[in-house]
Amino acid sequence: MNNRKTPSIRFKGFTDDWEQRKLGKVFEEYSEKNHEDLPTLMIIQGGGTIRRDESDRSLLYDKANLANYKMVNEGDFIVHLRSFEGGLEMATNTGIISPAYHTFHGENTDSRFYYSYFRSKKFIDIDLTPHVYGIRDGRSIDIEGMKTVKIPFTSYEEQKAIGMFIKHLDHLITLHQRKLEKLKIVKKAMLENCFPKNGEKVPRFRFSGFTGDWEQRKLGEMLISLQNNTLSRAELSPERGIAKNVHYGDILVKFGEIIDVKTESLPMIA
Repeated sequence: MNNRKTPSIRFKGFTDDWEQRKLGKVFEEYSEKNHEDLPTLMIIQGGGTIRRDESDRSLLYDKANLANYKMVNEGDFIVHLRSFEGGLEMATNTGIISPAYHTFHGENTDSRFYYSYFRSKKFIDIDLTPHVYGIRDGRSIDIEGMKTVKIPFTSYEEQKAIGMFIKHLDHLITLHQRKLEKLKIVKKAMLENCFPKNGEKVPRFRFSGFTGDWEQRKLGEMLISLQNNTLSRAELSPERGIAKNVHYGDILVKFGEIIDVKTESLPMIA
């Protein structure tokens, strides 16, 4: 949005200017304790919260100190002073968390809308940077300074529309990721069965129409070794020449193992 007061792309029906408000004015920090009856939660960077009793992680925690754990409501935000590099996390359950975390609640705010913003590169690397102190593993964030960071603010209705759209995109991404993982499994199985096993002459899986035995040949009989050229860059032109050429210094650096000469911008021998 930069200095504009409205985003470049907007859902139909929204025309009001956006505002810049301090985070501490939009979200209020709260600390509610003595809720031992609520489930204890774990925070997963990029994954919200999960109940400890439903997790496969065996992290130890002080059960005798649960009265000091902070309650967090579903949809509220969580931040740790020492692990803020991933941005603020959003609670996906109501429960209690370690007192080391800070919890924030917003009125008339859409959590999905702000969750995406709080995990954006701009918010983490630009907005929060002035409020980070320490070096390397000792870096921490000044929570009071974080509250002064200005964040975008628009009507709840527009926040909700954007939040629902982002939620839909996240759902599609998840579906495609699952499909990708399944395809990887299929590919692995195919690679294992499309080549003959040791001592066998035919693969276990074969396309229709192929029946002959496979052979084992030496690599040197199958490939022709070509002498690499030693042309200097001064002998190459990006515009015109007699033939395309890859400088030996660019092999596996600027270009990969396989090059598509139709799409790659290759220099010419001048």
